[in-house]
Amino acid sequence: MLPPPTLWASTLGKRGQRLRNSLKKLLAKFFLFIKPIILAGYDADINRLMSINPGLTSCFPEAVIFNHLSPEECLNLLTQLLRKKKSLNTSVLDPPSEILRNQLLEHFTHLSKLPSWGNAHNIQSIVKSIFGSIISTSTLPIGPLVVTK
Repeated sequence: MLPPPTLWASTLGKRGQRLRNSLKKLLAKFFLFIKPIILAGYDADINRLMSINPGLTSCFPEAVIFNHLSPEECLNLLTQLLRKKKSLNTSVLDPPSEILRNQLLEHFTHLSKLPSWGNAHNIQSIVKSIFGSIISTSTLPIGPLVVTK
């Protein structure tokens, strides 16, 4: 039986030992039936897990590494996701002024250097935050919702 999901995030102490033991049992079962297993996570977390039990590396002979989106790709995705919000006026982004574009690219360059940066996942969170901020500052009756700088 697999441990609860909260144990998968931890690789330290007794929880880490339970994770390793459960993973070994799971891998042994799946290798009997030759089913593919995908172990996904942030590089540092996966590397820490593999360093705790080097035997696991032989169970995962192939690695697929996803590179970070470029700042330009992040900006394009942000724009796409904001445009999908039908109630938002995104004209400030169609196209953005050179100043706004450079500011956003600079922010994405900084964010992409953080170890916990998750690309599209984080951009979705940024879009939710922008939308929430616009909603929270709107007054009743709610008129057009406009994305501003």
